[in-house]
Amino acid sequence: MIFITSVICALLFIGLAIPMVQKKIEPNYTYGVRIDEALSSKEAWYEINYYGGWAMIVSSIIMLVANIILYITGKRLSDMAYTGIFVAILLVCVLTSSYITSVYASQITQ
Repeated sequence: MIFITSVICALLFIGLAIPMVQKKIEPNYTYGVRIDEALSSKEAWYEINYYGGWAMIVSSIIMLVANIILYITGKRLSDMAYTGIFVAILLVCVLTSSYITSVYASQITQ
């Protein structure tokens, strides 16, 4: 069951990132990369969200592959250990994509 949850989570993140990459999300305070740099102009919003969307897609694919490997190799793990590793993978992927998007945003708005 935990494996299914991890797959759904990765696919959900990909699904949320696709409209960002397609530049279909108008500037707002609810959905997208909502940092000061992105909200400074429409051009910055679309460029930063495009980059952030791709970062999210790539990190979600990494998360999906890592969880498939975990599922194949971790059959002897307890549910608690499996969940802990899954959460660690999730946090690393989300925080990494957020960080590189933030760095990118600060570089393009200087």
